[in-house]
Amino acid sequence: MKRANAIALAFGLALVAVGVWWRTAPAAVPPLAPPLAAAPHVIFRGDGDAAEIAAARGALERVFATPTGARAFERIASGALAGPLTIELNRRGANFTEYRVPGRELGETIFFDPSSHPLVETAQGPAPAYAETVLAHELGHAVFKLTSEQEVIDAVENPVREQLGLPLRSRF
Repeated sequence: MKRANAIALAFGLALVAVGVWWRTAPAAVPPLAPPLAAAPHVIFRGDGDAAEIAAARGALERVFATPTGARAFERIASGALAGPLTIELNRRGANFTEYRVPGRELGETIFFDPSSHPLVETAQGPAPAYAETVLAHELGHAVFKLTSEQEVIDAVENPVREQLGLPLRSRF
């Protein structure tokens, strides 16, 4: 292989690695705390390919690495939920927690599109949400059983945003 081709190949690989990191990692991500391997109560399924599953798993690990995420992890691992936490991957931009009893009892299934970055209102104006903040929000519903969107933002999503060094969300 010629030197120029080798340099171009190395540069291309570095650019791809930076691109993958840039898409999935918020500004200040703390080191991983409890590894997901220790959480057999989390199931990934649905329409995701290997890269989407890895992105979702990585985002969830970064959430669990925060103090607020660690509380969610502990609740999942304790068996306090009616069933395993299930992350149902999709490619439709659908990010929500399903009700077990419509309008009354939230389930443990989170529908999540790792490529979706919905615009949310933050203290710095509208900004695309990271996968970590979408999952943190949905953990507020699926794990902590909070039904009010503002309560989820205040009790779960914003603490995770603060712990990751991201601007706080101002409203739903």
